[in-house]
Amino acid sequence: MSKHSHLGGVIHTYQRYDPKNFPSPTQPPPDLVSPALEHMLMFGSMRELTEEELARAVRLDPSQISGLGPSIDALIALLRDFRARHDVELYIEPGEAIAYHAGVLVSEVLDLPVNGMPLAILDTSATCHMPDVIEMPYRPNVLDAADPCTRPHMTHRYRLGGQTCLAGDVIGDYAFAEPLRVGQRLVFEDMAYYTMVKTTTFNGINLPSIAIWNSQTDALRVVRRFGYEDFKGRLS
Repeated sequence: MSKHSHLGGVIHTYQRYDPKNFPSPTQPPPDLVSPALEHMLMFGSMRELTEEELARAVRLDPSQISGLGPSIDALIALLRDFRARHDVELYIEPGEAIAYHAGVLVSEVLDLPVNGMPLAILDTSATCHMPDVIEMPYRPNVLDAADPCTRPHMTHRYRLGGQTCLAGDVIGDYAFAEPLRVGQRLVFEDMAYYTMVKTTTFNGINLPSIAIWNSQTDALRVVRRFGYEDFKGRLS
């Protein structure tokens, strides 16, 4: 019995192929360029920004806005068209793009106990200072640390936890190149947005101070410190 080779592969439906009815080889290919060009001509702009506009510009990642199109001008045109068609006023709430990859939360190692595995108790808290770690959940990046599953050569592994009485006050497991020390500072990256607006003072845990660091001069300016009066003011 002769063996027959079987054709296989992936049929991309976005190219208008029907996975049940394979198109004829003589069928003309679908036009994927014209719709994109028409969209750009309608909503886009090839205009280059002036030096003054560039100086005032705030970079907005188009991936943060679904269906933005080829330019900021496209977004403006789409919003104006929506407002005109529905006769409504539009208010745009600043999204995460405003503070994306901005701001860090600096914490300090208070204790290094062992309970089934090495632990690191920090002066921060997932419950109080980064509740999205528990609610979403998500895993914040720590400077000079990594996921133990992806960095097997980083053999010093710890479970980072907060200082509240909540058993679930756990930030996650992290691997380090060197052993941690009591008093060592850990830097949580990309913490500018929900860290400040969703904080609590559960168990009387203080809120983290807010400071601005100038990366060019190394100057640090503390904008606000929190204390007992802030805790008391939330209760009455």
